[in-house]
Amino acid sequence: MTDFQHWNFVNNFTAEQAAALILGFDPANLNDTDRSKIAPVISCMQGCYREAFNYYIENYSRPIEIISEENEGKTTVLTLEPAPACEFSQATAPKEKLYSVSMQLALDANVNIESWISRKEITDFESQQFTRWELDRWLREMDLDSKYPFRNKLAKTTDKVEKIGHWPWGDHTTGYLEHLEAAALEFWAGYNGDPKTAAKNETVITWLKKERGLSQSKAEAIATILRAEGIPAGPRKKN
Repeated sequence: MTDFQHWNFVNNFTAEQAAALILGFDPANLNDTDRSKIAPVISCMQGCYREAFNYYIENYSRPIEIISEENEGKTTVLTLEPAPACEFSQATAPKEKLYSVSMQLALDANVNIESWISRKEITDFESQQFTRWELDRWLREMDLDSKYPFRNKLAKTTDKVEKIGHWPWGDHTTGYLEHLEAAALEFWAGYNGDPKTAAKNETVITWLKKERGLSQSKAEAIATILRAEGIPAGPRKKN
């Protein structure tokens, strides 16, 4: 049986790495036969990424006409910019779509879409990486099994939760709820009431920005929600 323990320290995966782990191959030791077997998985991932990409463009942008004088005539140039009244987010998109790290960062930062889609080295599928949490979500939505448990860092749910869904209220979830869950399990699972075991907000915020691709404001909001009440602000007292 293949030992995948060393992959537990990785948070973002290329399509080839993810596909190999899904089928039970070690991405570090792939041969030509292995690559031929994981090709259908990569193709499926690529299709779902492309659907997410197109959905992003269609729902988060609007056409703008720019008239310029060229060769004694007028040329209409179409460009794209963020739709000001749009409330589109990953949480509202169809669940079977697959979101890459760069796409999640673009969504969260509300970057100018034209500047994002025009950079082929960023948007090409071959350049994408996917977080372990996004891969786990996508596999569950697609009802696909994986030999490698991408949720290996997350604590086991209680019997009650398992009976009714992922959350105590059922299966309804959002991207930010999952970010909050991941941060809680990463930093607060070992909290025992002693302030010395409490995570510092700065540490949680930095992790959320780096590992989950959140903006400063959203990372601060999640860190504040998670922080145990009654813990005094400021430097920790030394004994």
